Amino acid sequence: MTNLHAGTNALSVLTGVIDKRILPRARVTEVTELLAAAADAVKQFPNEASNDPGVALELARLKLISADLEKLRMLGNAPVILKNATSAAAALAVIVKANKDDLGAQYELAHCNILIGQVLADNEPAKARPAFEQSIDTLTTLIKENPNDAAQPDWRLELSIAEEYLGDLLIDKLNEAEQAKRNYDAARNQLEALKRGYPQIAELDRDIAWAVNKQADVKLRNRDNSGALETFKDARDRLKTIEQSGHLWDDPNWVYTLVIIDNNIGLLQNDMNDPAGAINTLKEAETNVDELVHRHDPNNFWWRGTLGWTLDNEGWIIFLTAGDQPDRLELARQALTRASQIRNDLNSEAQQRSAAPLAIDADSNSVNPLWQSDANFTAANLDAVVARIMDLAGDHCMAARKFANAAKINGETVSRDTEAQALRAMQFLDWSANAYRAASDNIDAFLELKKAVDAAQHYLPTTKHQKLKDQLSAIQKELADIGSTPSGPQCPALASLPQ
Repeated sequence: MTNLHAGTNALSVLTGVIDKRILPRARVTEVTELLAAAADAVKQFPNEASNDPGVALELARLKLISADLEKLRMLGNAPVILKNATSAAAALAVIVKANKDDLGAQYELAHCNILIGQVLADNEPAKARPAFEQSIDTLTTLIKENPNDAAQPDWRLELSIAEEYLGDLLIDKLNEAEQAKRNYDAARNQLEALKRGYPQIAELDRDIAWAVNKQADVKLRNRDNSGALETFKDARDRLKTIEQSGHLWDDPNWVYTLVIIDNNIGLLQNDMNDPAGAINTLKEAETNVDELVHRHDPNNFWWRGTLGWTLDNEGWIIFLTAGDQPDRLELARQALTRASQIRNDLNSEAQQRSAAPLAIDADSNSVNPLWQSDANFTAANLDAVVARIMDLAGDHCMAARKFANAAKINGETVSRDTEAQALRAMQFLDWSANAYRAASDNIDAFLELKKAVDAAQHYLPTTKHQKLKDQLSAIQKELADIGSTPSGPQCPALASLPQ
């Protein structure tokens, strides 16, 4: 019994320190320390303690806290989070069934299902959907049946989060953009109603801006670029209002939100023929996220990954507008080299950390598969820049192969927008064909252009992506120019490409 009391006391102190409202602000080193404390707290309990209903509840809550902490520590150690969240959910479901008046357990069960959905979303989206829907149903019932409860703001905020995550799943994995829009709209409506009832909660302004950003994602998916840009700017203006009041940096996550939105705006500005505006927007995003990483938390995987993404976007747009200017190509190369280093480091560090999980009952581990995909994405962009430099130097055969290698690496990336990924492949292959033609190799140029046409075939019947259509039209004209039976000299075969 002494161990049980000691464990209960340790757990009470721990849960007093770990508050969900402060978790997102914790630095990675702090999160790691809290995970170790959580593991120590569990060790205080004898095996038979879980038979006690009170202890079972506390252990379930501790596993839930551990899942939250692990997610924050390194962008999610999927097996550990899933194991702890599932275990906590099973225990909480028993508790809720036995005591329907335990509103806190119902809320925590809903939170468990959000975490489970997040983990399953990448690889098992069909299983993720009911987890999110169950969370939404639980929270909706809580709110409806307990209108005067002091926890209403927490429940309603959690409901908006569940709606947004379900929307992300629908638009990213299940190709249900219109249903995603309904979820995003519901999240925004929930947040705005909450703000009207609790105007003193400053964090809600940031949350509403993020919900607006999500609504812009739907417009972007529907190829309504002008509408998406306008909505992204609306989201940014809301955060700029917080910045002008001098409170944006009160919570680094508000700044992080602004960085994400600025990247979305920059990419759209470039797509809408304003590359100068895009680069300026991305420079501002780079300044903010660089400060987040180097002055607030250099171990934060979210922030470092976003710095890599920002530099990748910036370098790519500089490359697209560089033409044959060596100084501009060098700027693009430098930005992409830095992005590549960040993304490769993240992938490497995630693999190293996977050998030493800190979460409770951690017996398996894996790294986030998107790290390697991100590294590949930047590697393809960097190859294109190097190829362009080779081409300008007259090394056309090597340039052609380097462009082709960029297309190959691009095929090893994971993209939420597969049409955009196909467009990238077409661009790389078209550039490869042009380099081959500069080397008087029409045979290999023809083959590369045919591959580019093949990349577009799947999307032709339904695509609204005008740039993809324009790229295909240009490639078909190039094929016609070469003719159906090209002949002549070919570039010599090479065993490998220079780095």
